[in-house]
Amino acid sequence: VWADYEKSTRRYVRRVGHAVYVITGPVYRQVSVQAGMKPATGQDVPAVSRIGPSSVWVPDAVFKLVYDPIQERAWAYWSENRNDTKAAAPISLQQLRQRLPHQWLP
Repeated sequence: VWADYEKSTRRYVRRVGHAVYVITGPVYRQVSVQAGMKPATGQDVPAVSRIGPSSVWVPDAVFKLVYDPIQERAWAYWSENRNDTKAAAPISLQQLRQRLPHQWLP
């Protein structure tokens, strides 16, 4: 799934031929709750999952925000971190802000 999002982003950058900003990151719902953000579902959120001997945090989801300042376009890819996740259509910047309340762009 993530490879599809990467390919789509690269194709867009090659097509427009100018600088495009990309912000990529993990989503840890429990950490967001501890920081004072309420989950969209309003339900309790389980502790952060960890794997391996070093207890590496496993994100609940990942996102990629793409911003084209010349064309003033922005969209994001969102992927839940599950084995059954399928590639989905991009979401709007507004939808990303609803999921992750943050001022992503100036």
